[in-house]
Amino acid sequence: MNIRVLQLGKFHPIKGGVEKVMYAFTLGLSLRGISCDMLCASDDDDVGETRPDPMATLALFLSGYKGKVIVHWHSDIVKQKILLQFVKPLLNWLIRRADLILGTSPVYVSDAPMLKSVQAKVDYLPIGVRERAPDASLVAMIRNQYPGKKIVYSMGRLVAYKGYEYLIEAAMMLPDDYVILIGGSGPLKGKLQSMVRKYQLQQKVFILGFIPREVESAYYGACDVFCLSSVMKTEAYAIVQECYSGCARRNCRCCSENLCGSLCVRKI
Repeated sequence: MNIRVLQLGKFHPIKGGVEKVMYAFTLGLSLRGISCDMLCASDDDDVGETRPDPMATLALFLSGYKGKVIVHWHSDIVKQKILLQFVKPLLNWLIRRADLILGTSPVYVSDAPMLKSVQAKVDYLPIGVRERAPDASLVAMIRNQYPGKKIVYSMGRLVAYKGYEYLIEAAMMLPDDYVILIGGSGPLKGKLQSMVRKYQLQQKVFILGFIPREVESAYYGACDVFCLSSVMKTEAYAIVQECYSGCARRNCRCCSENLCGSLCVRKI
């Protein structure tokens, strides 16, 4: 049977984890001979939607589509409480409408508040990435920019639930032979840069901006500690990328639970 899949969600530009996971779905299914794209069509066999995306949910609601729906529940709406009250009826409709709801980790899908009553059709699919060994010359170039320093690296969109403000505050507790590099772009860039100046951390915390794909693995290879400061329980795309950078790792806890309940991954 020929299966065709249509994904609804934010797709371009491919910068954040949601877009990268959607791209991986599209590429992976296509390589297996399953037609998968982001174009609207009325006769696709399966529609996949990535949450949170109220506009994609609205598009599905208005389309009159009768086929199977798979929802990839990437995260909850945690900051826009007012927005949530407006879109909650639509989200509840989507949850009822979905044939399958996939999260990224068993802990997240079992704890997600809106999925509590539909656990029978909830499952999880860990994020996968292709292993890419870091370029040794790029790793050396990055480390040479911070001579004699231990590098703590964090990567992701600069949005509220990533918890970067706690990571910046935690920097004040670190010895002077540490630097924190934060890669990624987003609406909170200006606010985070202001925090760095407020706490006089210009020589310890560096907001790098968008990291091109070709140098992503080099930053993972260059760091001594990878810190995921997100308050979410989802499996972050960045942590999967870090684990596939070719270096052995072990998990630890960063700072105090109240200040920075972050997952850190430290080189052995």
